[in-house]
Amino acid sequence: MLDFFEVKRRDSQRSGVRTRFCVVMVSTAFLCLSLAGCKKRTAPAPNVPEASLPGVITNRMADAAYRSALSENRREQMRKAGVRAEVVERMKALVEQARARLPKEADDAAVKAELAKDAVWRELEAKNQAMIEEIGTTLSKGRELLRQRLLAEKRDIEAVKEGKARAADPPQAKK
Repeated sequence: MLDFFEVKRRDSQRSGVRTRFCVVMVSTAFLCLSLAGCKKRTAPAPNVPEASLPGVITNRMADAAYRSALSENRREQMRKAGVRAEVVERMKALVEQARARLPKEADDAAVKAELAKDAVWRELEAKNQAMIEEIGTTLSKGRELLRQRLLAEKRDIEAVKEGKARAADPPQAKK
């Protein structure tokens, strides 16, 4: 009797292994079939000679006009920051003069009240605020320049992928 149950147990173990093996094989087959599905393919480009396609620059850093515009924007930012730094230095000097005129226990509010009476301080403060706004405008122009070039680069890359344009060779940098 024990022999009978022993044989039954081995048979059930074997069939369990076979069942697991079959499940793994079928699952692998389904996985392979799903991964090997149809890929999205672009339509073949018409037989147009590549030389007649417009050349586009697909790397914005290879675009000399873009790089020069960025450099010009950076120079403008630096120039305005330098002018503002001069104004700030003059303002710091006025703050120190006002602190020297006031008693040692005077707080910042007293210094501000003293400076508010000074016409030169008010002029410098207005000039400083105007310079801050100009620097902000220059920064926003730089951001817009970058945004526009990124969009153009994306369009150019898509046009090359679709066969509507060819990637232009960037001009060689002078050493």
